[in-house]
Amino acid sequence: MKSHSDVLVHTVAGLLKDVQLAYPTMNGLSKDYDRLTRLVVERGIGIFTLDLPARDQQLLAGLETGRLPPNGYQRYSKGYPVPRLFAGLYMRIFNKDLSLKVDADVNAIMFLRQLLCLGKKLELPCSERRKQLAIKEYVNVEQQLVNPTLEWGNDALDCATGGLLNRIHLCDSLGPDLPLYPEYNIGRSTREQLLLARCQHFADVIARELGIFCPDCYIEGRTAEGQGPGFKHGPGAVAEHGGSFDKYRFRHWSDKLQHFYPWETTGKLPSDERCRPINHEVPSRLICVPKTAKGPRIIAAEPSEHMYTQNLLASWLVSRIRATQIGKFINFKRQELSGEMVLKASLDRELATIDLSSASDRLSLFVVERMFRSNPSVLKAIHATRTRWLRLPSGECIELKKFASQGTALTFPVQTLVFWIISMAASHEGFLEMKDLGRYVNRVRTFGDDIIVPASRYAETTALLTALQLKVNTDKSFVNGHFRESCGVDAFKGYDITPSKPKTVVSGSPASCGAVIDTINNLFYKGYWHASDYLRNRQPPGSFKGIRVVGRDAGPTGFGSFSTSCYFGRSIAVSVWGNSGHNGELRSRGCSGDSLGRILVPRALAAIGLTTPRRDVRFNRSLQRLEVRIGCITTDTRSRHEQSWVRWFGSQEEFSFLVNILMLLGISLTGEEE
Repeated sequence: MKSHSDVLVHTVAGLLKDVQLAYPTMNGLSKDYDRLTRLVVERGIGIFTLDLPARDQQLLAGLETGRLPPNGYQRYSKGYPVPRLFAGLYMRIFNKDLSLKVDADVNAIMFLRQLLCLGKKLELPCSERRKQLAIKEYVNVEQQLVNPTLEWGNDALDCATGGLLNRIHLCDSLGPDLPLYPEYNIGRSTREQLLLARCQHFADVIARELGIFCPDCYIEGRTAEGQGPGFKHGPGAVAEHGGSFDKYRFRHWSDKLQHFYPWETTGKLPSDERCRPINHEVPSRLICVPKTAKGPRIIAAEPSEHMYTQNLLASWLVSRIRATQIGKFINFKRQELSGEMVLKASLDRELATIDLSSASDRLSLFVVERMFRSNPSVLKAIHATRTRWLRLPSGECIELKKFASQGTALTFPVQTLVFWIISMAASHEGFLEMKDLGRYVNRVRTFGDDIIVPASRYAETTALLTALQLKVNTDKSFVNGHFRESCGVDAFKGYDITPSKPKTVVSGSPASCGAVIDTINNLFYKGYWHASDYLRNRQPPGSFKGIRVVGRDAGPTGFGSFSTSCYFGRSIAVSVWGNSGHNGELRSRGCSGDSLGRILVPRALAAIGLTTPRRDVRFNRSLQRLEVRIGCITTDTRSRHEQSWVRWFGSQEEFSFLVNILMLLGISLTGEEE
């Protein structure tokens, strides 16, 4: 199998050829390739995963501040001290004094960023030392978080004693016990106090707007609409060990869970004759998964019963957000809405983009309990499904002060809502009410830890986030220049300059084959045609057997093309023909039983360059169209989904009977009309 570094070097050769075609008079590109090749021999894959991405960070700093940082690279010359590698592109962006050109070439920025980011997101195993450093940092942040006020360690959360609204407030964070950022405890200004007070007021407004969460009522409503009960398992690993572990036969059901989600109505399936499992809460399990060469992504594998119930609460939160005015600012299915705002903001600079470092690890229970203090039903539901302990790879268990780690079903919707509340409170001059939200549509938006706020309120937003122990990543937050980045869209002066960042460039398995095809298509549609071709040609023989050219928005996996269906003319359609037992014979009969098919099929085949019948092409007599067999990559998601329903109904026969009835009514198991 070809190595990643070998494939990346040849892909860079294709990229430089694309650069040469865009700038025919540019010199030194062949020397850049030779220089990069020598660096790969000396540094290995690290040149793509560490060194070049660091150069990209310097480039973004230059676009933000208007001046390229002068350190960390070999200079082209004393008279023009830009980096020596890819100097021709740098010269189209920066002046001799390293200041940003007024008419900086957007295409040069786009080419340069693609060269620098090609190996940034490769999912390669990082060293054991980097894993240990990441775990140490995770534990260090956890230990420094402020303690919550409520008794989250108890089996039942007491939200009534002493009046919850009077006991806790975000301004409590102004106390002297902020070990994570002690420098902010000295000389706290009245501005921070006012920001925290405004944030607490708006959090109370939003928490009440969500309404009361009643699991039984929500389940009944979903069932009445044909959407199913709402409980489900996630696709990932769970805390319980065991290769043949069945997620639907729970081994444990704690008293904490029983208080809010009774086993008899929640965890017990109709086919399950067992009594309630033992009262025990399994700690979540810390897992390091590949992210970048700089370090792994740390997630927590949740107990199966917690993930099962977390999905119900997450579903309710999403539905309530969509049903209220909050849905104008948060949409969990349309990430591109943030991308559209980013493109506009890069042109007029009216909006700023903010990124947070380790957002889920720094969102504390202290903050969450205050954000939802006016809605005890949500706090109790969060407490019931939240895992209190985490088991480290060393075997040590720690009690968590953070709300939740990555890997839980609640992390993303809760942190999105919390960060939106903070952003809105910081963006408004005064105490915000629901009637004031209209003025901030298309001005404030959050998606996870990607935050967009008015540029004029950037300082207030970052100050409020910091006061709540959240860390703003200043290297990835942009407010001054014409560059903006959020939700996977990088923009400069209204142009999309997002580089392709593949997770793998070698097709050694079905999953990696699909990922490589996506990268090939991504490069092709961005205009890097030679790079796309070079990457495709460097794959192992037979990797793309049966993969055809398809349209840009085609469902089946295939190589992209700007010519969607022009191969087949206007009178004959092409459909996907899967492996469903057909023998692949080319049909020659028309719909009327005459020789129409024998006339149309040869003409259709000639139109696509085929002169003889092939076993992967046939004419469908019933649908009167030409069908082509193509390769596609599938998963067993549907089979797992069906197995969950089979467990509910006790047998395959009962499940099949239900499916047939629903099909007659035009209803699918997901609640969508067919």
